[in-house]
Order: sequence, then C-alpha cells, then structure tokens
Amino acid sequence: MSSPAGGEGSAAAAEGAGGGDACWQRLTAEATRLVSPSVGKLLPLVLGSRQYAAKLAMVAQLAAQLHPGQQSCCFVALGGATLTDPAQLPAALATAATAAAKSAEGEHVEAEQLFPFDHVYPTAATAAAAADGSSNSSSGKPPAVPAVLYGSPGLACFSPLHAALKAAAEAGGVTYVFRPLLQPHCESAAGCAAAGAGGPLLLPGWGCEAALKNTEYSALDDKGKKEAADKGSDAGAEDALGAGEGAVVRGFRLDVLAARKPALRQELLTLRDQLLTAAEDEADGSGSLKVWDIADVGLAAAQRVLGSSDPLALLAEVSQNFPGLVSSLSRQPVNASLRSAVAANQAAGLSAGANFMLLNGLAVDVNSLDYFGFLGRLRAEMRLRDALVSPPAPAPAAADATAAAAAAATATATAAGGLGLPGDVASAVMALRAEEGSAAGGGGGAGGAEAETRLSLGSASTMDKHVTWLNNLDKDAKYQRFGRSVNELLSVYPGRLKPLGRNIFTAVLVAQPLCAASLELAAAVEQMWQGGYPIRFGVVFELPAVAGRLATSRRYPHLAGATQAPAWEDMDASERFGRAFATLREAFGGPAAWRLWSKVAELVGSGEAADPGSAVETAFKAAWAAAARSPPPGARAKAAARKAAGDALTMLQEGSGYAAEVGLALTDTAAWLLGRGLVAPAPAGQVAAAGEDAEDCSQAPLVWMNGLSGRSAGRGGGGGGLMGGGGGPAEDLLYKLMGEMQRMQEWVYFGRLADDTAGGDVLQAVLGLAGAVERLNPRLVGPAAARSAKVLPLAPLLRGPARQQLTALWRDSPAAAGASAAADDDDDAEEGGAKAGKKGGKKGAAAAAADKKAKRLHVPAVTHVVAADLCGDGNEGRELVAEALRFLADGPTSAARDARLLMAPNPGQPQQPPCLLEALAGGALAQLGGGRASRPQVLSFLRKLLSDGPLVSRLAGPLAAGSAEEATVAARLAEDAGLDSKALLGGLVALADAALLPGGRGLKPSSAIPQLDGRGRLAAALTGGLGLAPGEAAVVTNGRLTRVYRPGGEHHELVAEDFPLLHMATAGVATAVSAALARAHAAAPLPGVPPYPAASDDAAAAAATTDALSDLTAATAAALAAAAAAAPEAPAAAAAAAGAQQQLGPAASKQLQTVLSQLRKSKSAVEVPGSGGAGSSGLRLEVILNPLSRPAQRLSGLLLALRQALGAELLLALNPQRDLTEMPLKSYYRYALPQGLAPAAAAASAPGTPAAHFARLPPRRVLTLNMEAPESWLLEPAAAAHDLDNLRLEDVPGETAYAEFELDSLMLTGSCVDVTASGRLTPPRGLQLHLGTPAAPHLVDTLVMANLAYFQLKAAPGLWLLSLAPGRSRELYELTASTGTSLYDDDEESEGGGGGGEEEPKEEEGAGAKAVAKAGGGGGGGVGVSDPGVSTQVLISSFTGKHMILRVRKRPGMEDEDVLKQGGEEEEDVIEIDPPMPELEEDEYADEDDEAPAAKKPPGSLLGRVSDMIMGKGGKDAAAAKKPLPGGDVINVFTVASGHMYERLQKIMILSVVRHTKSKVKFWIIKNYCSPQHRAVLPALAAAYGFEYEFVTYKWPTWLHKQTDKQRLIWAYKILFLDVLFPLGVERIIFVDSDQVVRTDLAELYHMDIRGAPYAYTPFCDNNRETDEYRFWKGGFWRDHLQGKPYHISALYLVDLKRFRQLAAGDQLRVVYDQLSKDPNSLANLDQDLPNYAQHNIKIFSLPQEWLWCESWCGNSTKHKAKTIDLCNNPKTKEPKLTAARRIIGPLWEELDGQQEAVTREVQARLEAAESGLPLLTGAAEAAVEAEAAGAGAGAGAGPEEDWAVGDAPQQRDGTAAGGADRTEL
Repeated sequence: MSSPAGGEGSAAAAEGAGGGDACWQRLTAEATRLVSPSVGKLLPLVLGSRQYAAKLAMVAQLAAQLHPGQQSCCFVALGGATLTDPAQLPAALATAATAAAKSAEGEHVEAEQLFPFDHVYPTAATAAAAADGSSNSSSGKPPAVPAVLYGSPGLACFSPLHAALKAAAEAGGVTYVFRPLLQPHCESAAGCAAAGAGGPLLLPGWGCEAALKNTEYSALDDKGKKEAADKGSDAGAEDALGAGEGAVVRGFRLDVLAARKPALRQELLTLRDQLLTAAEDEADGSGSLKVWDIADVGLAAAQRVLGSSDPLALLAEVSQNFPGLVSSLSRQPVNASLRSAVAANQAAGLSAGANFMLLNGLAVDVNSLDYFGFLGRLRAEMRLRDALVSPPAPAPAAADATAAAAAAATATATAAGGLGLPGDVASAVMALRAEEGSAAGGGGGAGGAEAETRLSLGSASTMDKHVTWLNNLDKDAKYQRFGRSVNELLSVYPGRLKPLGRNIFTAVLVAQPLCAASLELAAAVEQMWQGGYPIRFGVVFELPAVAGRLATSRRYPHLAGATQAPAWEDMDASERFGRAFATLREAFGGPAAWRLWSKVAELVGSGEAADPGSAVETAFKAAWAAAARSPPPGARAKAAARKAAGDALTMLQEGSGYAAEVGLALTDTAAWLLGRGLVAPAPAGQVAAAGEDAEDCSQAPLVWMNGLSGRSAGRGGGGGGLMGGGGGPAEDLLYKLMGEMQRMQEWVYFGRLADDTAGGDVLQAVLGLAGAVERLNPRLVGPAAARSAKVLPLAPLLRGPARQQLTALWRDSPAAAGASAAADDDDDAEEGGAKAGKKGGKKGAAAAAADKKAKRLHVPAVTHVVAADLCGDGNEGRELVAEALRFLADGPTSAARDARLLMAPNPGQPQQPPCLLEALAGGALAQLGGGRASRPQVLSFLRKLLSDGPLVSRLAGPLAAGSAEEATVAARLAEDAGLDSKALLGGLVALADAALLPGGRGLKPSSAIPQLDGRGRLAAALTGGLGLAPGEAAVVTNGRLTRVYRPGGEHHELVAEDFPLLHMATAGVATAVSAALARAHAAAPLPGVPPYPAASDDAAAAAATTDALSDLTAATAAALAAAAAAAPEAPAAAAAAAGAQQQLGPAASKQLQTVLSQLRKSKSAVEVPGSGGAGSSGLRLEVILNPLSRPAQRLSGLLLALRQALGAELLLALNPQRDLTEMPLKSYYRYALPQGLAPAAAAASAPGTPAAHFARLPPRRVLTLNMEAPESWLLEPAAAAHDLDNLRLEDVPGETAYAEFELDSLMLTGSCVDVTASGRLTPPRGLQLHLGTPAAPHLVDTLVMANLAYFQLKAAPGLWLLSLAPGRSRELYELTASTGTSLYDDDEESEGGGGGGEEEPKEEEGAGAKAVAKAGGGGGGGVGVSDPGVSTQVLISSFTGKHMILRVRKRPGMEDEDVLKQGGEEEEDVIEIDPPMPELEEDEYADEDDEAPAAKKPPGSLLGRVSDMIMGKGGKDAAAAKKPLPGGDVINVFTVASGHMYERLQKIMILSVVRHTKSKVKFWIIKNYCSPQHRAVLPALAAAYGFEYEFVTYKWPTWLHKQTDKQRLIWAYKILFLDVLFPLGVERIIFVDSDQVVRTDLAELYHMDIRGAPYAYTPFCDNNRETDEYRFWKGGFWRDHLQGKPYHISALYLVDLKRFRQLAAGDQLRVVYDQLSKDPNSLANLDQDLPNYAQHNIKIFSLPQEWLWCESWCGNSTKHKAKTIDLCNNPKTKEPKLTAARRIIGPLWEELDGQQEAVTREVQARLEAAESGLPLLTGAAEAAVEAEAAGAGAGAGAGPEEDWAVGDAPQQRDGTAAGGADRTEL
C-alpha cells in the first residue's frame, strides 16, 4: 500500500530514457561549480526534494498577478509596462529614468515592486547599496530604475534580454532583477531548463501510519459485503460466510447458523470478523501479550539495534514495524549491562523515553521537525563549514590590493576565501555555538531564555544612594503580618497578588517630576501604597537642566563657569522641585519626600495651583510641616522638625543647611542615570538652557520593575511603551507585575529562587537569575537588537592586505598575561598531564602539553574594529575613539581585559592626505607595531591627546593648515607618555614633504603619495568590504556592526559604558572559540598564525602570536554569527508554537552536549561512521532516541538518508522506556523521502519518487491510514478507492490498496496584536481578516483568537493581500506593521502596513538585494495596497508556510469599542481573556447564580496571558438576557464524518433534515476527514434534494495540545474551533451527529430562546435502567464537579455563535482543554466532557429531553416523542450502528438509505465513465462532477492543474438552492 503525497504545480520530471538523466547530470554539474563544495554535495538532495518548487510557484503567481495576460516566454517589466524586444529597452529605460526622477520629487509614478527574494545582478552600485543598507535615493544619486526579467535560461528569447539588461546595469542607473519563470507553453523550447516541469509535483517530507484500530465498536460499512452476498446468491457462488470447513471459525459453523437464523446474517458476519481478528492477534502475538511481556520490549529493541552491524537500518525496521515484531521482542532476554546502563543514564537526569538531536552541536527539535526547514538548516551548516575550512583567498599584488578590497562586497563566499581551519578544528568550533549567551550578565537570562533584557541598578547601597524609597516591605511594620517565604508564591491563584513581607516586587519610577503624566503616576502610586499593595516603590527624577550642565562639563571640561548651578530664581521648575525633594529626603527620609510629590499632584489636580512650577514652594512648606509634626526616628529628623517650614524654604533657596549638598547629589544621580542608560544624553541645544523650563513631557515616565523597564501609559494612552494599555498607570503597573509573578513562580518551583538566594535579597537574586546588564541600550542588547544586528565577515579585513595598517591595543601585555597564567596553572597542568599520560598514553600527555602551552598567552576573544574619521570639522569620530580608549583603560576588567581595539581611520575625504591628528595617531601606533613602545604608553598618549579639545580641533584641520606649534604640543604629550617624540615629529615632517606639490603650491592626492598606499587599501576595505560610507563612525565587534555616525544621516551616541554590552553580546561564543583555537594551535600550528614563542619572555613573538590568534578568533566568531543571522528560521509551525513553549536554544544545546559526552561512553550508545570516513562530510549528528517512539519512526529514515546522501557521521544513543505497561507504538509507519540518494546514483540521475510503501501488514486487522504532514501543510485525500479509516486488506482485491494525498494549502499563521496606546500587545479578539489578491481581496477569511492572538489562513505560494475585513474590523482598527513580506518570521516589521520589502533580507539572497528592497512599489504599501492602514502584502515562498506578526491599533475615538459588538447594542457581561485590572481577592470558582458578581480574572500562565483554569462568567441571569437571535432565514447545520460508514450515515442524516425542515438548509461539513468519494457525491446530493453545503476546515494549532487518536481529533473539532470555523455572518449553527436521524423541523431549535447562553445541549436521559451501571456522571468525580447540574450529550446542540464569540467561549474552552488534555485520563469523551466540565463558567442551556433520544440511555416509553434519534454506541451490547439503525429507526432509515444510495451509484457511474480506464479517482473528475451537479461556479473543487492558481472569482456564500462551496480552497 503506497501513499504518495501530491500537490499540483510545476513538478517532478518525467525523464526519458536518456535525455532526462543527461539534463540532470549537466544541471547538477554546473550548479555544483557555483556553490561551495559542501553545498554541492547537498544539491541532489535539495533538488530531488523539490525544495524551491514553492518559490517558483510564487514567481509564477506573482507574474500572473502583476502582469495578467502576458504570455511571452520572456519579458521585461519596466516602469509599469512590459516589453519583449531588446531593441525597445533603451527607450523604455530613458522613459523610466525620467519617471523615477519625478518619483524622487514626490510625484507618484508606477514602478515595478521589488522584494527581498529577488535575484539582483551584482554591480558595484548595488553591492555598495546592499552593504550600506540604503537605496540610491538616500545618497543623493538619481534613483536606480528597477527592470525585472521574467524568463528562463535555455529559452531563445532569454539571452538577448539578459545581455541588454546586464549591459545597462553595468552602465549604471538600472537595477537588473531576474525572476525565474517557465510558462507551460514554453516548456518544449526550454531544453534542459524544463527538466522537472510537467506532471504532478511529488513531495517528500511527510509521514504515513497504518494504525491498528480499536474494533470494540464496528465502523465497517456493510454495503460492500451485502452487495457481494447478493451477487454471490444470484450467481450461485460460495456464500460470504464460506461453506464446509471454510465456514468454521474457532469452532463456530457460521454457514449452519446463518441457515438457521437468516435474519442475523449481518450479525454473523460481524462475529466472523471479530473471531478472525482475535485469531490474528494471537498469531502475531499482539493480542496474547500480557503486561509483564511488554515490560522490557523497549530495552529489547535497544539491545537488538545496538548489536546490529547497521544500527540505523535496524532502528528503522524495529520502530516502523513494531506491531509485527513485538512478539519476538517480548521473548528476547535483555543483557544486564544494557539494563544497568540505561538505568544509570536515566538516574543521572535523562528523562526516560526522551528524544533529542544535535546537528553540529546545535539542538534540533525532533518533535516538530519540518523536513523542508531542516533542509534549509543543513544548507546553512554546509555553508558555514566551507567558510571555516576553505583556504584563504590569495593575497593580491600590491597594485591590485585596493581594487580587490573595493570588489570584496560583490564576491561570493567561496570566491572571498575562508579561514583555512583544519576539519576537526572547524567541527569543534561549530559545536561552540552552544556557548551563545553564556557571557557574564548574559542579558537573556538562562542562556537567552527571557525575551526582555533586564537592567541592574547596582548594589543595594548604590540604589539607596540614588533612589528615594517610599516603603520597605522587609522592614516596615505594616507588612510584618504577612508571610515571608518565597515558597508562598506557589500557593497564589492566577491573577492574585500574594501579600508577602518581602521586597519581592521592586518598582522604581524614572520621571520628570512636574509633567502631567508623572503627577498622575505619583497619585496612583500613593493610592496603591495606601491600599497595601505588596510592591516596594522608589523614584529617581530626571532633571533636564542638571543633565544639561553635566553634558556640558563632559564635552567642554575647560568651560568650568558654564557648569555652575544657577541661583534659585534662575532655576527651572523641575530643578527647584528636585532640590526641594532631595532636601526633604535628607532631613526626614524618603516617605516625607514622596509627600512633596503627592502634594504637588494634589494642588495641580484640585486647581489650587495654576501650574506645577508655582506649586513647588507651597507643597514644600506643607510637606515640611507635615513631616515635622510626626518625624521619623533619628536625631537628624528630630533636629529638622524644630525648623519652621518658612525657615526651611529659605534654607532651600539659599542652598544651606540640609540643602547644602543636594546640588552635588543631583549631579551625581544624573550621571548615574546616564551611565545606566535610563535617560538619553541632553542634546547640544539644551545644555545652556538656564533659567528656562527644560522639561520635555512628550514621553511618559519610565517604570523599572525588577529589572524590566518600560514607559507607563497614562489614561490618555500616550505612553506607548512596555507597560500596559490606556487603563491608567496603576493598571499598567499591575499588568507588568502579573507577568513577573509567573516568572518568579517558575523560578521558585524549579528551585532556582529560595529564601536565602543572594543572601536573602530577592531583587538581587532575580537580577542574577535573569542575567541583568549594567547598562540599558536597546540598540545593543535584547531580542530586537539581536534581530536587527548586521554581521559582517571579518576575514577579508583581518586576513587581507589591509590588516597591515591596523595595530591592536589591549589592556594586558602578552608577557604579563602569560606569566600570570603560567604561574596560576603550572601545577594544575603538570598534575593533569601526569593523569592524562597514565590514562591516555601519549595522546593524553600531548593534549595536556598543548593545554599548558596554550595557557601561556592570554588571547583577547573580542575585537572591536573602531572605524572613525579623525579629521574634519565633525567631532563624532574623535568622540567615538576617545570613548573606546576610555573603555579599554577604565572599563570593567571582565570586559576590557578580554577585548582589543583596532583603530581604523575612515577618512571622509580619502583622496586627501591625512590631517595631523590622524598622522600622530598613526605614528604612535606604528611605534607600538615596531616594538618601540608599549601598549599602555600608546594608550596613555592617545587618551591625553584626544582629551585636549582645542588642540584636537586644530590638529584635525587640513594638513596644509597645520602648524609646528600644535605638532610640538602633541610631541610633548607623547614624550610624557614614554613615546619617541622625535620619531613622531620626523614622521609628520616626512608626510608633509611627500604631500606638498613642488613649490608648495598645494597638496598631492593620497594616491600619489607612496607611503599612503596602505591607508588607501584600508579605506577601500572599510568602504568596500565592510560597507561603511567614507567618514562614517562605527564599531565592528567580532563582525557585529554598530553604526554611530553617518555623514548627513543617523547619529547615535556610543559611550565607554556601551562597550561591555557589545562584549556581552559576542563574548559567549568568542571566548570559547579563542580557547579552542589556542589549544588547537598549541597542538598543531594553524595556518597564518606564528608558532608559540619558545621563550616565555619573548614579548614580540608573544604579541605576534596573540594578535594572529585574536584575528582568527574574531574572523571565526564573525563567520559563526553571520551564519546564525542568515540561517533559515523555524518553520511557521514552530514559530507559532513559540508562544506556548520555548524553542530549543543555545542553553539546551549546551546541556545536551554535556549529556551526550557522558552517553558516548555508555553501553547504550554506538558510533555510526559516515560513508566518506571520519570528518569528511562536515555533518555530525548526535541523537538520543527512544527506539519505540514516533520521533524514532520519523528520524530513522531521515538519518539513513543523510548518511547515504551526505556521508553524515552519527552518534546514536538509545533511551528506551523501562517497565512498559502498554504497547508503546500501535502503528506501522513510513517517512517519505527521495529515493536513490547515494552520491553515485544521484550523480547519474534524479532521485526517485518519494512514497510510503507498507509490506507485510496483517491482512485481517482493521487499519486506519493517517497522514503526518508538516504543520504548515493542509492535506486531503485525492484518490482512495477504499475506506482509509477502516481498511482491511483482506477485503481489498489483491490485498493491495493505493491512496494519493494532495497538498491542498500552505498555512499562513500569525499573531495579531493590538498596540493601542501601549505596548501591552493585547489580542484584538474577534478581529476579522481577509486574504486574497487585489482582484479578489476576499478568498478566505478568519478571526483572531484571544489565545496568543493567533490566526490562521489557507494560502499557497505567491504574493497575497491580507486585509482587515470591511465592517466593524475596518471601522475600529488600522494596521500599523507586519512581517508579511519578510522571508524570515522574526524580521523587523515593515511600518505603515506592509510596504514592499521594508525588511532587510538575509545576506544569502544575493548582493544588492537590500539595495533594491525599497525600490518601486507604486503608491501605498506595494501592489494592491491602496491603504496601508487596511491591508498589507504577504509573501509565501516556501513549503514551510509562513508565520507572521501583525500589529493593529484602534482608530482615534474607537478605543472603547468592541469589534464583536455593534454600535448601540446593550452592554453585556462579556468575559475578558486579558483583563487589565486584576484584583487582590476574588472567588476562585464563582458561580453565575451567586448573588455577588465575581470579579473578572486577571492574566494567568497558560497560553499567554489568560485567566485561571476556567475563566470568567457565562453571562447574565436569564431574566436579563437578550431576546433570542433569529439567526436568519437559512438553517445552518454543521457536521463531521470520517470513514465510509459514517459518510453513509451522514448522507442519511442530511436527507432527514431536508425532509422535515421547511426552511432553506445549509450544511457546513468539516473537510479534513472527507473521502474523495464523499466530496464527489455531495454536489449531486445537493442538486437532487435542494440544500446548500460548504466545506470548512481548520488546521490544529501547534500551541494547543494535540490528540493522537483520530476519533478524539474529530471530537475535538466539534467543540474547540467553533468561533473560527465559520464566517461572522453565520450567527447560529446546529451540530447534528452523522449517525442521527432528524424527525422534526430544525427551525424550531434554530430560533429557540436559549436565554443568553452560548450553546444549548440536551441532558442525558436516564430512563433506560439496563445501562445504569455505565452512567459515569452519576458518581465519583463528575457527581462532585457537576454539583447538581445535568450532564449533557453532544450529539445535537445549538450554538449561538454571536454570543459564543462575545463571551470568548472558544478561547476559554481551549484553555481548559489544554490544561485537562495533558492528563491521558481526562476528557475520555472529549466533545461532551469539555463543555460539561466548563458549564459552571460557560453556561449550557438545557434543551427539552425530546430533542435527542437514543436507545442506549433512553427508554422506549419516550421514543414516540423523540424529535431526533441518535445511534449512540451501546456500552452493554456493542451492537453495530447499521444493525441498530435498521432495528431502531426501521423503514424511514431504509428509505433514506435507498435515496442516498441511488445518488451515490449515479455519481460512481459518472466517475467510472470520466476516468476512461484510469484506476483511480482524480481531482479533474471530481471537479467535473461538481461542476455538472452544482452548476458553473458553485462547485469548490479545483483541477490538478489549477490547485495553486489565483481564484478568478470570490467565494460564493449563498449560491443556488443546490449550491456547494468550499471555504478551504483558494
């Protein structure tokens, strides 16, 4: 049985006898030459997997959308038009250039939109722009005209157009973009370029299982058996029960029994099936095994695999065919050594049965492995390895060096050369990526686990010095009655605050004191303090006038008079307040000072003071008097209390007494705020603003909470920061606190936070656990900084000719460091060497000797290349150099000692000779390089030189304007520092002589001065290789670029305190790399690195080795960082899951490396060598697998393929579960991958078709065929002649079944967050989104959930338009940003709604891609985006789908509106999933009938910010409920069926509804489980009986706990996604089970008043006493939980969807489900247990009993009243449904069955005629039948040639009386 997954598009090649293979060989050979060697090995696997077919489909869709009707095989899109003749190109280019010039002037001109995926022809202009990150227009040049060539190489029309565009691009002014397109009618002329085109696209990367089905209740359709029996009777053939001995089954003569009881013939057939199944169970052992037989099968499987000569192949056999091998494994004895080894591993902390994988040292999530995403990761690994091991590029000749550096930006990675590391060293270095985030103060907490960076404010004493505290929970008497243990946090119900007498939560406010928002915050904090909130409050004031004077003193230290504080009358109001506040604090302490702030707020709020400034003196006197009346303990306070308030004010104004030192204290605090990064430096224009009010109230106050900082929005919502949303400062603060509570509970639970951690200081403990940083600079640290950071390759600079111009500075000399290290480590090294020698012989001794040699030198791991212009009028470059030198000299030892600086002059006018300042700096560094000066001497001289502002400004002028006087002053500074001043002056004279023209008539250009050749090479390397603009100031830290100043552009401050942050961001990996390279060099010299000095006192040799190793470390770290930045992100599914669980990161990788280092020596692990020998493949996989698990089933085949195709090396460690009590695997499994991947075979021909083939399946067992598709795929069966739900091969002719599945859609998922008024990122629950194209903007739609703000849409490769739906969604909201056109999920959002390519593409997309990402695009935000506030573009280019972030904001005036509530509607008791104001006390399970209303619950810990286990309340009392919704004229019914029998019953149910319901009926059918036959029959049935239908589907979200059993999945779909399955226009819907027969008009139920409840169910009836013992809800847990409420049956229920959505019932049910479903013993009957469990909070309206009758629970006495009859399974008799239907319902059921059977037979006859001899149903036949039955446009199916085509018409909602629609199709 095989099941190839099919999609439709361009597809797998139908190779001929030789032409196909010849083309394959030619194409792969040519492609291999263009990529690095390792990537070349990967090409056959990538091409055979058709990884880029999705991107080609995207380009085809894009071409059809942007240029409809264009049928030419090749054409150029230029200026809004297309052309096909190269002769037309010059004129078209001229016209487009004129239009582009008009566009640059602001006039709208149509232009071709470009995207990050575009292939841009690399020229010097595009390369410079790409490195720049800017477009031509931003540099003042005429904008480049984008010209896009659509076509394919190999076509005759391609070469002329390509040549013309290439020439035009090289001439300048044109950006040449190529988009590969091969239209179907051009394939015959494309030659080898058409290889792989035509036919179905057969995709790999999916799994298929044949699961053993539980046959307790038979689901086999007896239609086939009945037909066979009737046919046999007519022909006189043998009876289906057999005859003679063939009719004897386990002692029963079934033919005799049938003859005696002919009415029981069907029951006897069922009995025969059960007897045969039992016999087969006993035969294969699966049915006869006892619990004790299964206990050791996991260990037995591991033993069998480990003992095999080919462990991987046997692992695949055992895991994928386990049900057939379990009997044999159960009889296999297990070795004691293996048993003890596994036990030891698991006792050491390895979870039993856990599965993990490391790829070259980095963790891979095996549970959500996406094949196509994994291919992208493999390619990234291969490229990285080639960058490390490829030999360096040969050094160019001196004359060509400058040109070579300038061309570096356009060179490919291979052409640029690599680092030349040996293969084993490269492998070790790649594994060190797990060290990322492990630097001190990692900022990410626990290896980067926290999303937000925390800031430390210093030690407790430092904070006490600068922060004024309002309270202290550790000491204040009012808190002593509370508990004091952090363990009490675990007993807090979600949403509550636990009052503890500890400083658990510390909030520090940083505010400009007299701004309105600050005063509002002061009042709110005062109220919270009075209310006893368990928060410690402190405040630090930002005083702009004080900060301005501080900035002046730092910039101009010689201007002492300008920094004096003014007199009281000349001070601005904020400084007066600051002094008054500090004086009160000095006299009476913090609480008294806080009263001053509160008093000012009170005076302003009451209107007593006209403005805050006028209230300061009044408030001061009032606060002083109040404090004097009740002073705090202490002599100082008592003495101050004796001073009158008026005298105190005089003292304040004069600056005497208690106010004498406050000026210094305020200055000190201002410096502290600047140093911590809590406030921005004062701008230059504000420095001298004395006597004026310097406050800027445009920003809200900043709130620091346990290290997390953000701005608090006031009630007007103006803050827009991290804190909450528009509900007031208190609510914002509490919102932040709720999230912090969850984190602290986790730390306490896992033992990381205890009462004595950090000496009992909870705040310091929290900051330590989170890896807080010492300074806050969002540009340098944090997730946003990491995402936006650009990484540059350093190999061309540090290992190229320009390196000779760079001299390194570091703090410690190599000799000193080496001596220190040797002194510290000699004893340890000798001891370790002795031990290693004894243990490992010569190898161990050699390693110990290498370690000892490596420790002689201290190699700085972090290299800061400081590029700056030291000349000219601007001071930015010189300030940057001065700050860098200050860091090196005075910075923290932890960062400065491990760093070095490379000073790289980047002149703004490189053609001019250097100024005297640059020459002096270069001369000093030259003395260092020549060994004539030490690093401390050079460092001292440069710092002194740059600190003299007047001297520097004169030295920075043109060389011709320099004077001997300034040079002499500089020489004296050099002499004072210990340098050779004469040599320095001599160098200046020589430079001047060489630069002067004869006769002193001017200066020569730099290129004409021989001694400046090196300066030119360096400038070219900086501007060409690193992409810096001339004169730009920047720091490149191990490849990470931090821009500081750009002439005419951006300007950011970077101070010495920022360098430790840069160090922290890069040092984790770099430190490990430095040590590894040092050890490797000690063992065997590395290329380009001088050997270790023989003598420890050889300082020059030590410096040379240290410098070279640091160069290699920086270049290697840059290569690793660049690879990480360019690596493909996790696929959409994993990205969607990120909200629910942390993805595996460096911390997990490091932990797994440690575990595997131990397992490597265990008896449970085995090394599997690669096919090419050790170290040859560059691919190292280390896997921990439970051999009897789903990941083992999936991975075993993948690992085999990687070994075959790439020669991967593998460490396989088995981790079986012990003491099993049930079958661990109950299915056969196959993972579909390309075939024939061995290098020899792959070189000869394309890999074979991926398929899943099952052999040796048990023929009599009932199997269910399930597909395991990537999370981003939506599959459906396209061809299946048999019932895949109930497949028994014995019933299949030839015992071979065949099925095809089709890739119906790729999933577009995302999170849509509301950023209205703040950064709270609340979900806009109920917001409706449309996806389509500009021509048809509404093809599919969805709603945004409250759970994680999640949404999903069905899509396909291409460019799509995502829009807010017209109506309430569009009226209330506008788009602000999205990641729609990004190629990677976490790229920065494009502002304004989705401009075409605002995001920076990854480097791998080709040089120049970034330069053109912003070009063109027409008006608005790109093609089709007329209003960026309403719609945005979405690009889907990969089989991994797409996960995006969508940000919306409510329109002005709509902040209080609800999208789910129409204007004028009565206010309802709507439950909030994300309430802004949590309460301290509330009832845990408040019932809706209680008299006191329950408070709304706060955010909790599950699925983002949701409330407790059952959230909120169900609704108002019945008396106050709204009148019933009519629901419209159409009766909407939804149903689901899986398997042929249930589909048969579903058709009968549909006919029963239509027969009895007078109104128009529309059926909504879940498509996920429909067979092809059922989808083909429904249109004909609808046409014959006059009803409408529509298919709906929803992909199970990855963040929601997923069911593995198919039946439970179907149950879940009945209840979990009601709010998102149907469009908003459907207000009510009735669910009817497929096995139900309706005997009344459903309109009665549809329009019923259900009194405000979201849904209505029928309670279980209890008048059938025979089944009393099975009524589980009558006792135990359910009886206690229901508390007298009825338990309802889920076979029939009405849903008021409008009310359901208003109450967020779907979101609540998903939360409850996610909690309960993780217990396998919960929710046994999921679809009815869940709503019944939640009915205390989500009200159920109980329907009258007659609405549902089933024989299992209801007595026959009430049958005559039944409005519907359900064929419930009878737990006592287990009677088959079809038998029960005939008996219970009788003639009506037979009549309806006959009606559906007639239609079904007719459709089958048509299909057989349409197939024309084909063995299977095809999509084309299905489409033909649907079109014929439903009429043109009403059918939903798409032919195989059209599956991913853009829809020509919008979806049909209403249709005709017999119409059908499919909301799942595009």
